Amino acid sequence: MTSEIPESSDSSKAESASPAIAQCGFCGQGQLHVWRCENCSAIVAICDECELIWNDTVAVYRDPTIASDGSYPRCPQCQAENGAWQRVR
Repeated sequence: MTSEIPESSDSSKAESASPAIAQCGFCGQGQLHVWRCENCSAIVAICDECELIWNDTVAVYRDPTIASDGSYPRCPQCQAENGAWQRVR
């Protein structure tokens, strides 16, 4: 894919500080991490491989096969196309 989920300047710290909540049930290869949209403060889960987004982090933790609500970089809450994302630690 041409867009990439932003990475922390120290990715090893980011990974240990932000463990995956589940393996992606769509692509089966990525891990779901919790992110916050800096435009509207929405908390979502984003797959680090296929870049799908889920609004309900608890529901996707319980059942990673539920349908996604959108795809990166657009925020499914505020619809910002160039969403500024911050990883929740």
